[in-house]
Amino acid sequence: MKRLMEIAGLAMDPVTRSPVMILRDPESKMGVPIWIGPFEADSIRMVLEKQPPPRPITHDLFAEALNRLNGKVSRVEISDLKENTYFAKIIVEAAGREVELDSRPSDAVSMAVRFDAPVYMSQHVFEAARISLSDEEEAAGETTEDKQGEAGVTFDESNKDKWAELLENIKPEQLSKYKM
Repeated sequence: MKRLMEIAGLAMDPVTRSPVMILRDPESKMGVPIWIGPFEADSIRMVLEKQPPPRPITHDLFAEALNRLNGKVSRVEISDLKENTYFAKIIVEAAGREVELDSRPSDAVSMAVRFDAPVYMSQHVFEAARISLSDEEEAAGETTEDKQGEAGVTFDESNKDKWAELLENIKPEQLSKYKM
């Protein structure tokens, strides 16, 4: 079984100073934090905030190539979690067929936001990595829906303390599940 997920936010881990992408199950309001690289975080953030880069970045290049070949990203799947590493697949439709591409979750989500494609997570990954997102934590930031008509909560200077508090309250035994 796969769960439909949404981007709840991008935050900075106050301990490692690494970006964290938080995916949320809209039904249970449980989240899954995934530590990602700064370039991938910027790639996702720029699309969500509708801020084009001055020059195309790799994800834009891949998206443009798919568009010119009449292809699209139909969905992405966070498919596995092994030895503290998440695995993902980008499902591309082109020339009347579907092709699965192995991917890092950050790259997969970056492509999903460019094609407005859904993000799914395997049930076993969700069960192994989920954390509770309380109403207070969800309300920590302005939603991008309020700002740009997109779903999710975006990290910015106005809500960084709430995101830092959320990340600081993750129990140490939970951190062992995540790639940092």
